[in-house]
Amino acid sequence: MFFKQLTSWDRWNQFLVSLSILAFLPLQLPQVSRNAAVIATGDPAAIATLAVIPIGGYGAGMLGNLLLMNFLASQREFWGATVQAVGIVTAAVVLFQLFQVMLIPGWLFFPAALLLGVGMVLNYLYFFLGDRPGWQEQFWPHWRQVLQWLGIALLPALVVMQLHEAFWPNLPEWPGGIGVVLLLGGLAARLGQRQTAAVPNFFQQQNHWRRGVITQAAWLKSWLRRGWRGLAGWTANLLFMFNSLAQFTNCLVHPEHLAALSLTTQGLFVAGNLLMLSRSGTLLIAGKDRIWCASTLWDLLMRVGIFACLLRAGLLGLLGFGLLCGAIALYLSFIFVMTKRSYPASSLICTIVFLLVGRVPRWQALENL
Repeated sequence: MFFKQLTSWDRWNQFLVSLSILAFLPLQLPQVSRNAAVIATGDPAAIATLAVIPIGGYGAGMLGNLLLMNFLASQREFWGATVQAVGIVTAAVVLFQLFQVMLIPGWLFFPAALLLGVGMVLNYLYFFLGDRPGWQEQFWPHWRQVLQWLGIALLPALVVMQLHEAFWPNLPEWPGGIGVVLLLGGLAARLGQRQTAAVPNFFQQQNHWRRGVITQAAWLKSWLRRGWRGLAGWTANLLFMFNSLAQFTNCLVHPEHLAALSLTTQGLFVAGNLLMLSRSGTLLIAGKDRIWCASTLWDLLMRVGIFACLLRAGLLGLLGFGLLCGAIALYLSFIFVMTKRSYPASSLICTIVFLLVGRVPRWQALENL
């Protein structure tokens, strides 16, 4: 009865993307089990192999989960928000295991745990207090903005942490503050724009310099609004993209530690991303959304790179790697063919152009009308 309702590709891809929960819910459990087995040996050399797990990458992924949980909570998607919360908790268990063996300092672990714990509680409170005027109109918009600010400010710091640990031990720490500087600069610009409205009698006088201030302030306000919307839309996805990139770079830098990595967890990442591409890929090919698909394709590419590292280290057979790549190529082709039936005007070239520059060619847009 249920499958009779799946009469179109749009309904099918929505069903397939819902199945990704089956991959993402138990995502970190195999890695937790592998870490526990390594720690139980008590062998310092074996425990040292856990350095292949990127601290900054996991932190970025958890912050991305928190941002996405906040968005889903605002949409009243309780189970979607719960999936993100489970992702945060299971990833936190992995980091706690690293903290136990002193691979994470306490000054970093405890504030991060506090932030994530408070963030999850506040996100869940929306389901119970969201209808109250004070919560809906005052607290919640500010809380969403604070989370976006945290994502923008912390992402450069996490990137610098990863570079410091993986490639560049002498890298200074000041580049990690770039996000904070940009954020403060934007806030200062917005404050300056507001001042032009706070003293209108002064700025509305017929004076060339004063009229110029008003003109520039209006332009700056519009530019900041567009920039903020674009950056806010990409923040969670950039955090997720950095998560997979950090794991891939650690695999390149520490090939001798790859035995500590769970193949099952990486396989679940691939399965979940492919199921997500059923929907995000359709939206991309249709020229409707590229952010979701771009981050999913990036994560999938990084996971293939991780499996290539495992192949090079002799932890994965050539046949297994070939079957993995063949299955990915086959499924991506299946998505394109099915989407092409629903959107005949789409093409591979137009899809690539939209993915790279964010614009659908005019002739395709006219045909889709």
